[in-house]
Amino acid sequence: MTITSKQKSNRYKFFLDKRRHARFIVKPGINVMTGDKSTILGQVIDISHGGLSFNLDDMDFKTDDEIAICLDAPDNDFIMNDLKIKTVYDIKVSTNEGNDSLANRRCGAQFIELMPGQSLQLDRLITVYSLRPG
Repeated sequence: MTITSKQKSNRYKFFLDKRRHARFIVKPGINVMTGDKSTILGQVIDISHGGLSFNLDDMDFKTDDEIAICLDAPDNDFIMNDLKIKTVYDIKVSTNEGNDSLANRRCGAQFIELMPGQSLQLDRLITVYSLRPG
């Protein structure tokens, strides 16, 4: 069976239409930290008003885990505290560079009950730190 370009376009459109919020790729260096700011979990890859995805170094999460995180910009000009998230996925990704294979994880999470002030902070983060829609 051959899939036509129109069918591919319709599948892609369906995937995009499922998202409620536009997703934005962010500049490198936005850290995801534990709620108490004691541990850096990884760095944000992209973000929307519905959630975010981020790289993880060591830790792995289970689907539906609920945790509190903080977001911290490299210039310490921007910090979001006590963001409650629920993990949607946590997958292992590999990058091959030469003969070395680097293993890493990627986590996707949705925000749980953003407070009005957090929603405004998220607007600022997207405006100041995004590179382009994802």
